[in-house]
Amino acid sequence: MPITYVVIIRSIISFFTLIFFIRLIGKQQVAQLTFFDYVNDIEEDFIFTKVVFAL
Repeated sequence: MPITYVVIIRSIISFFTLIFFIRLIGKQQVAQLTFFDYVNDIEEDFIFTKVVFAL
């Protein structure tokens, strides 16, 4: 399977996982998050993913 398909599939799975966890923590807490919080979380996830897949 080409690497492009793997990246697309992982991105889609990651997106839906993020949506699931956002729903899990509740709408009240999500409403209190700012744009900076979202960007910060995405960057932390990116760093964590790089570390995990590098092992």
